[in-house]
Amino acid sequence: MKLIYLIAVIFSLTNCGAKDTSKAVLDDPIEKTEISESIDAPQLRGQVILYDMKTGKVKDTLSLNDIVFSNPIDKSSYPSSQKDTSVCDNWKVDDQTLKEILKNSTPISSGVWHYAYDHLACSYLTEFSSNNKKYKMSINGGSWISISAENIEGKIGCPEKECMEFFLSEPISLDDSDSKN
Repeated sequence: MKLIYLIAVIFSLTNCGAKDTSKAVLDDPIEKTEISESIDAPQLRGQVILYDMKTGKVKDTLSLNDIVFSNPIDKSSYPSSQKDTSVCDNWKVDDQTLKEILKNSTPISSGVWHYAYDHLACSYLTEFSSNNKKYKMSINGGSWISISAENIEGKIGCPEKECMEFFLSEPISLDDSDSKN
């Protein structure tokens, strides 16, 4: 009996303070989310989380509310397996549309970007400045935007119904509660 008690005490002591590692959770307080989830925090709406492209660690957050565009928004193409690109012909993004999209967008993880959002051949490119730093922005018809500068990058998505009129496709839900058994 003493042996069972001793084993139980040792087991409880070795597990004291152990973290639940059953889910891959990012430690940074900016992105306390599972890697496969969208970051849907109201306080992050209109912001992008910028990651170091070499290490993958969070470098900064950037507010997109008061940015100054330094170039016009130019239509471009994005590498895609999409064969019929005629859907891109009538898709337009102007300054006012982009401001509305940015206001309603939230940061997304690379996993969500990869699996939940379409990567369409339709895109627009522009540049902007914030805090004396220049950034490049790519707006994709699949409801997502990539923002980058010297070795940092971040992605935002706009799954809100307010954004659907501005894009060609909406993201799929990765929420298990939406699936049927």
